[in-house]
Amino acid sequence: MFAAFGAEEEGLRGSQALVNALRAEGYDGNLKAMINMDSMITGDMLYAHAGENSVANPALTSLREHTFRIAKELGIELFTNPGLNSDYPAGTGCCSDGDSFNNAFNIPGAVYGGDQLGDR
Repeated sequence: MFAAFGAEEEGLRGSQALVNALRAEGYDGNLKAMINMDSMITGDMLYAHAGENSVANPALTSLREHTFRIAKELGIELFTNPGLNSDYPAGTGCCSDGDSFNNAFNIPGAVYGGDQLGDR
């Protein structure tokens, strides 16, 4: 399934609406992963991180780790959250549409996006 969301900054309304609709249709056990591509055309660095739910369940880092393996094979420099803020452990992120899916379905998730040097 491919979905585009709006209103992320307004409380993840778009992604939460899809999660609610999927649950109503009985998709609770059928979703395997969520890939969120956010801010792909901004910044001067590319990053990937797993959802916050991966702290309690390291198996949920699989998409992020697979992405790092592929990037290394292709010679692409890829970064992740270094964990300088204790609210966001290393390798995780927050506040994006992936959170709606991570919280509802506890599935592996990966968020990909751009980052500006000044943001780190």
